[in-house]
Amino acid sequence: MMTSADEMITIHDLGERINDLTADARGIAEHAISRMKITLEQYQEKTTNREWFMAWPEALQVGAVDCVYAGTGASARKELGATGQLTCQK
Repeated sequence: MMTSADEMITIHDLGERINDLTADARGIAEHAISRMKITLEQYQEKTTNREWFMAWPEALQVGAVDCVYAGTGASARKELGATGQLTCQK
């Protein structure tokens, strides 16, 4: 790859960088879906060349979150302090 601002980037350099980014993207995708309820292909359909924003129902459906708490921060702290657990909305 380039070592100074005076050097020109080559097609070979670009190809190497594309390969690096492709490998990085696949590794990130595999890590992201490791606990989710979707396949790598489904994840890539949602994220290739774009960002994926989820509302809580979709996040629960695909396994991006384990639970959604329906209360406020104060009520969550109170419930956690009393029981050590939160009541999840499903």
